[in-house]
Amino acid sequence: ELETFVKNIFTEYNKPIRNNYYSTQTLTFSLIKDNLENENLRTKVIKLLALIYKSTNNQIQTLPYFNEISAQYPDSLDQILNTLRSENIDPKNNIAPIKNIVLNKSLFTDNYVYWLKRLTDRTYTTGGHVLSDEELSTEISNIIHEIGQTDNEQERANLNELLDFIYDKREKTKVTQAVIDSLKTEGKDTIIKLSETIRPLTLSKICENIPDYKDSKDILQSIAIHGNKENIKKLMVFIRSEVAKDDTKSEMIELYNMIPQDKLSKSDQDKMEPYLQELEVDLES
Repeated sequence: ELETFVKNIFTEYNKPIRNNYYSTQTLTFSLIKDNLENENLRTKVIKLLALIYKSTNNQIQTLPYFNEISAQYPDSLDQILNTLRSENIDPKNNIAPIKNIVLNKSLFTDNYVYWLKRLTDRTYTTGGHVLSDEELSTEISNIIHEIGQTDNEQERANLNELLDFIYDKREKTKVTQAVIDSLKTEGKDTIIKLSETIRPLTLSKICENIPDYKDSKDILQSIAIHGNKENIKKLMVFIRSEVAKDDTKSEMIELYNMIPQDKLSKSDQDKMEPYLQELEVDLES
């Protein structure tokens, strides 16, 4: 009966309306749908649907109606996620359907982070993750794009923390590859906005072709400061090729001086010494 009631409040039906004694007009009505523009009513409907989701463990389908509401009123999506969250749905409950109103929505609020964490870590009782590797890879791409675009430092910090969580909970090699694949279509500066956990995963990718980033000072400095010994080895190949040029010499020496000494090979230090001495002479003259 409850399922029928839920369907009925959204189902449209035709009702003949008499215009006058001689003619009638058929109009389409819905008990709720026509009145959802009323924010108070919309809030009550969302609350009702959330309660039904929780109390029936989604045995009575509510997600189509959540999607219908958010499609008609996009600003209500975060309200829906927050209402579902506030119901304190038991961890044993079926939360898998919620991914349909979380993924690929370009919504990166606290409620989004809350639900994506739970979906990332959840597995079916029959085996396998609620979020497939493909779904998660797509969402990682969306997250990294937002990290690169947002000017909100708190949002960026929250999304980086979310990426760290995903990396910790899922197969690391697959998450790493998803991050690298995402960066191929992002601006170069996105790399330096990633967390201390995720950034090293990207540096190795950059180091495959450092000359592509020669005009991005921040990225080169990021390799110099945060790169591992293998990253530094590749960076030094680039530095040595550029330091001999008059127009890039001082910039390359500045970059070289940012590298921790314990990450430099003796050979690289010896090869750079003449340029350092030359700069010192130039400064003294």
